[in-house]
Amino acid sequence: MNFLIEKTSFIYRAPAMAHVIAIARQAAAVDVTVLLTGESGVGKEELANFIWKQSARSGRPFVKVNCGAIPETLMESELFGYEPGAFTGAAKKGKKGYFEQADGGTIFLDEISEIPLHLQVKLLRVLQSMEIMRLGAEAPKRIDVRIIAATNKPLEELVAAGRFRADLFYRLNVMPIAIPPLRDRKEDIPLLVDHYRKRFAKKYQKQLVFTDRALAMMMDYHWPGNVRELVNAIERMFVTSAAPVVDEDHVAKWLHLEPPTAADPVSVSEVVPLKQAVADVERQLIIKALHHARTYRRAAKLLGVDASTLVRKAQKYGIESRGGEEDGFYVASRD
Repeated sequence: MNFLIEKTSFIYRAPAMAHVIAIARQAAAVDVTVLLTGESGVGKEELANFIWKQSARSGRPFVKVNCGAIPETLMESELFGYEPGAFTGAAKKGKKGYFEQADGGTIFLDEISEIPLHLQVKLLRVLQSMEIMRLGAEAPKRIDVRIIAATNKPLEELVAAGRFRADLFYRLNVMPIAIPPLRDRKEDIPLLVDHYRKRFAKKYQKQLVFTDRALAMMMDYHWPGNVRELVNAIERMFVTSAAPVVDEDHVAKWLHLEPPTAADPVSVSEVVPLKQAVADVERQLIIKALHHARTYRRAAKLLGVDASTLVRKAQKYGIESRGGEEDGFYVASRD
C-alpha cells in the first residue's frame, strides 16, 4: 500500500491506520456521536478534525474543548453558559457556553473522562434531547450539535469503578474508533520522520539526514508519547544537532536510550563459497583503506601489510588511482 498524506496531516502506510481512516470516513458521512480512544499523542484531535472536515457540517463551527483543562468550579458555566447575574462576577449580558457556540456544527470534547459525575447528567441530557440549561436559566434551550468525544482512559473501567455513568458511556459509544499507538504501526515511522524532517528543515533553514541505523533505532523505540513525542524529538534534533547527519548515537542520546553496541566489522547475510567471501571482504577493505589513507603506503600500514603486497592486490581487484595517489581511487571496469 502506498503511503497517504491526508489534508489533516495523517501520514500512514500501516493497515491498522488505513482501517481507522476508513471508519472515520464512514462516521463522517452520517450524523452520529463518535468516541475516539487511544493513548496520549496518537492523534485523536487530528482525527476529530478530519471527521468534521469530511462531514456535512464542515462549513459550520468546530469547537474544541479540553475537559481536563477546565477547573471543575467553572466547567458547568463553560460548557453550558449562564444567564445575566447568575452568580457573583458573571457578565452582565450572560455568556454562551461551548455547546451554544457549536450550535449547528460540531463540538469536540477531549478528555471526556474528566467531566465530574454531577455534570455528566447534564451532558447526557444534551445527547438525549439536544437541550442545554444555562446556569440561572428558567427553561432549557434547544441546540443542534454533533458530538465527538475522546479519551485516553478506559471508560469501561471507570464505569465499573463508579466514576463514569454507564448510560452516558453507552450514549457516547455509538461509533467507537480506537487509534493504534505508534509502536503498533512502526512501518509509518520512516514516513513520519521524512515528513517532519522536511517541515523542520524549512522552519529552521537547516538540513538533516537520518541514517538507516538511526531510523532502525527509532522504529525499535516504544514511543510512549506516540506521534506527539516523535514530532517533538525530531524538532529537538533540528534545534540541537551540530552535524548534518543523524546517526544511531544521536538518536540514543536524544531519546535517552542505551548507546548502541558496536556492530561486528564483518557481517554475513548469506552463505557463499569461502574463497569468494574472502575475496569480497579483502577487496572492500582495500577500497576503504585507500579512500581513508589516500596513499598505498599509509593504507598498507592500516591493513598491516607491505605496500608492495597492497599494490599487487589492488591491481588484482582492478582498483586504480586517478592520476596520482592523492587524487583518490576507483574500481576499474573489467569488461
